[in-house]
Amino acid sequence: MRRVRGRCCASLLAGIALSASRSAFARNALSVELELAPCVASDAAGLERVVQAELGSAIAVSAEPEIEAPQTPRADVARVRVTCEDALIELEVQDPVTGKKLSRHLQIPPDLAAARARVLGLSIAELVAASWIELSGTRDSPVRIVEATAPRDARSAALTAAKRGLATNGRGYELTGFASARAWTRDDFTTFGGALAFSWLPRAWLALALDADAGAGTHAVSLGRVHAFLGSAALCPRLRYTLRRWSLEAGVGMRVGLAHFSGVANAALMPVPEEHRATLPWAGPLLALGASVRPVGAFTLDAVLEGGLVSYRAEARVAGQGEFEIAGPWLGLNLGLGFSGLD
Repeated sequence: MRRVRGRCCASLLAGIALSASRSAFARNALSVELELAPCVASDAAGLERVVQAELGSAIAVSAEPEIEAPQTPRADVARVRVTCEDALIELEVQDPVTGKKLSRHLQIPPDLAAARARVLGLSIAELVAASWIELSGTRDSPVRIVEATAPRDARSAALTAAKRGLATNGRGYELTGFASARAWTRDDFTTFGGALAFSWLPRAWLALALDADAGAGTHAVSLGRVHAFLGSAALCPRLRYTLRRWSLEAGVGMRVGLAHFSGVANAALMPVPEEHRATLPWAGPLLALGASVRPVGAFTLDAVLEGGLVSYRAEARVAGQGEFEIAGPWLGLNLGLGFSGLD
């Protein structure tokens, strides 16, 4: 009885998983099907994983043995046929998005034979992306390409996937301007200002972010007020995940800056204390979480949440006594508008 129940539960779970995977596949605007000849059929699982990783989750990827192509190709399926002839491997793409047929011959060196699935998968993704990247151009022509049968949402998904796949060649970048706020929890001090950030994307999953910011705030002390102006720069490598128009990032880095303090004495004090100014360095490690969306074209809306801990503090002294300092934990929020593209 237990075995029967166990089998029933296993069957039920398998059915649920299969149904979920089919539903997820159906939600994709465009699919890539790999038709594999027997010479590469053993690499099916590896090829599927690599192509999926390169093109992103907006594109459904499936691998299957070589079959006879349908007489009426589907408008939402790009087919990649992989065949072998002696030591050569031929890739042939039939693309309903741009209406093109592309082919390429490869020869994998013996020293890369152990990594054949990855090398071949990268070549497949690159060839498909090279076809789809045509969609980024603006071309007015009275002639309609009859083989370009994919609907608009499929073309949009293809262009996003093409930019993702080709960005792995190290050509991605983003430039963003932010309005920023930073709260220093030890002395209940807040600064407001702005920042400019540049991110280089050497891989689709990696962003190297560099920013420079400036902010100002006022803190009350026993003899009056201290005006603080803070400027800093940070370098923060981040892991990046892209899903269609959305990108999520997380990383750790280091922020180094200068704090300029100027004191303003309370007018009620007699005699009025002498006012002083000082510029001191500060620094500390940080953790950053970011999200961005591309609502139109190459423009992005960005948000970055940052937390850090000052490891080298800057202290403002009043009458020889330390009453206020840039120290302890901080929490910052940046909201901005940016531009993303390929150089």
